[in-house]
Amino acid sequence: MASRITIYGNPAQPDVRRLKREMSVMYVEYDLSDPRKDERAARRLQTELGGSVTLPLVEVLRADDRGSVFLTNPDAATLRQCLYSEEILSITSYWL
Repeated sequence: MASRITIYGNPAQPDVRRLKREMSVMYVEYDLSDPRKDERAARRLQTELGGSVTLPLVEVLRADDRGSVFLTNPDAATLRQCLYSEEILSITSYWL
């Protein structure tokens, strides 16, 4: 089963590595896709967001099945808040 979270960007880019570390620290599974190499990912982002897309980008599928939340290069606090609000993280699971 695919994760509810996808990080879009070049895996070698420092901000993508930072996001991967954050996800690892929180024990959260995610998918990683580089839209510059993956035409399917590029089309998906174009369809969802239109225009130019700034990378890295984190997509979180909403808990209520009403689309996705897209975060452009979020800092750790913003990423955590989104994961809490979309019921991927809980305060107790994070601290255990």
